[in-house]
Amino acid sequence: MAEYAEYASFAFQVGALLVLIVGTLIAVLRFVRERRSVAKPYLLFREGFLASLLLGLDLLIAADIIDTVIAERTLESMSLLGFLVVIRTFLSFSLEVELTGRLPWKGGEKGTA
Repeated sequence: MAEYAEYASFAFQVGALLVLIVGTLIAVLRFVRERRSVAKPYLLFREGFLASLLLGLDLLIAADIIDTVIAERTLESMSLLGFLVVIRTFLSFSLEVELTGRLPWKGGEKGTA
């Protein structure tokens, strides 16, 4: 079972890397394509890049959770994995606020706090 969990964790890590690479490339291409027709093309880039970064972080958090299941249960390993999850969760929360302009638990349209 632990071997399958390791594969799953690795798959989530690779998925996160692919999301980051492909998302960034799409954001760059969108910026280049729209830079003359949109008033603020960097906002398009920023939105696309932040969205891919947010999804990549979510996938890395999933990999960390799987790692906690298969890791040797020592205080050091659990502390390290817990620290990584807390940091990545905080980054995800911050990116969500930055991307949508509102707190994640608040409803409403983009830009309303």
